[in-house]
Amino acid sequence: MNERKPGWKTTEFWLSLLAAVIGLVSMSGAIPAGTGLEQVVGQVITILSVMGYTVSRTVVKVNDED
Repeated sequence: MNERKPGWKTTEFWLSLLAAVIGLVSMSGAIPAGTGLEQVVGQVITILSVMGYTVSRTVVKVNDED
């Protein structure tokens, strides 16, 4: 049986945390509205979320094959 890593040691956790922090910084007003930077931040959050999901599903499928 495979041992599972604690949640905070997983790539999915760190990608999700990074996306959440960037989102909170964006919502706090630290990034002024009306600039192109807010669009870039939105894209980064989206990419990190998708990457987290992809990594999570890959890990599950790899573990199912064992």
